[in-house]
Amino acid sequence: RAQRALPASPNWRLFAGAVQKDEFPGLPGEFRRELFEVVCIGAGPGSIEVLLRPLQQRFQGLMQQPGFAERCQQETVRQEMECCLEQLRGVSRAGLSGRAQAQTFLRFATEAQLLASLVQLMDLCHMHHSVVILIIRCFDDLVLSHSMFDSEEGAPVLCDKCLQLVQVYASHSASSHTTNAVMMGSGAVASATTAGPSASAEEDEALETLQALLDLLVHMTEWDMLDVAGEGGGRKFDVGAVSFMGLSLILKLVTPTALEVPSVSQQFFGLLLHLVEVYPDRLSGLDPQLFGVILQAIVYALDNACLEVCKCGFRAVTAMALYHYGTQCRSPLGRSDFFPRMCSKVLRMCIDCYFDSSLLMSVGAACWALFCVLQDQAQPLMQACVADHPQAYRIAVAFQQLVTANDVRFNNTCRQHKTSFNNNFEVFVAIMRALRMK
Repeated sequence: RAQRALPASPNWRLFAGAVQKDEFPGLPGEFRRELFEVVCIGAGPGSIEVLLRPLQQRFQGLMQQPGFAERCQQETVRQEMECCLEQLRGVSRAGLSGRAQAQTFLRFATEAQLLASLVQLMDLCHMHHSVVILIIRCFDDLVLSHSMFDSEEGAPVLCDKCLQLVQVYASHSASSHTTNAVMMGSGAVASATTAGPSASAEEDEALETLQALLDLLVHMTEWDMLDVAGEGGGRKFDVGAVSFMGLSLILKLVTPTALEVPSVSQQFFGLLLHLVEVYPDRLSGLDPQLFGVILQAIVYALDNACLEVCKCGFRAVTAMALYHYGTQCRSPLGRSDFFPRMCSKVLRMCIDCYFDSSLLMSVGAACWALFCVLQDQAQPLMQACVADHPQAYRIAVAFQQLVTANDVRFNNTCRQHKTSFNNNFEVFVAIMRALRMK
């Protein structure tokens, strides 16, 4: 069955030759992974353990050799370990082809302590980028395959090992590459990075690793979208707690350089938005420092040049405000000045037309949610925004129309009022743009 499956790959001739001549280690890494993936899919879930057993014995045998911690610094030993990891990843990626493959691999990996061995290897080889990436991607493939097939079997163990993996890498990275990573007043994550001729290469590797970790955490949050439950109708594990813990661990890796990369920035703020939208009730119960970082990250997102990141910021503000409003404004989120500050900021952006037209709906939704929370407090905030503006009177008149025209009432339970406000908001923004052109 495996031989019949090989022609399904465009590289099947190369694979067949490598298998026939026993030259597997000489194949490039991506080919080694693809070969094992194709073979596992072709052989079927019943043969996965047959393929995995010798691979597991070889992998753990290497790690159990005396002095492995020192020997893994040698190029030849590391290459042999990378070869094993590529094969492991090939088998884990085969889990993307079906539920049976995914469950079989995770069950074997758990029983054979493969996941624990991978975490241990991360601890030993955290300085070797090629090994680190392979380990993270192997875990990511496992998480993704279980998310695809709505499977919660083994998920608690897998999530726990994923968190251990992130924690191990983050602890080493914090001590060797970054120091005092905190969210500064500007909203960017500040961090001192290693200087020197190799700084650029190290930064590239750190960015790739951060992207892989973000992919892993994002795929873990996808369990929120699945209709799966444990005994008694409840989950066997807390996705929210795992996600917030993962976010707190990788924050120290998010540097100003990383946030300048669109793919990393969008993934990071997408993860942040998911947590804010799905778990707004947990925000005030977080560690105060982590909660403060999240609030400052939202402020940073609003001013970001990337439209997707900016949209994440407005949606996060909307989610938090609507949650607070839904508690009759009694949630702990109202204890800070976050909502008044956000309202002032959004109003200034509207007055200055400081947002792309494609964000109109997102900005309007944020305004609606903030006005629902603040009610009459929005009026003095607007007055403070335009106190020294040359068009203050006209802006005040336009604002009055925004909050009163079409008999609008700031009641989020009534769709008609929200629709009326959206119409008013479009007119208000058009007036602001016209005034700006004068």
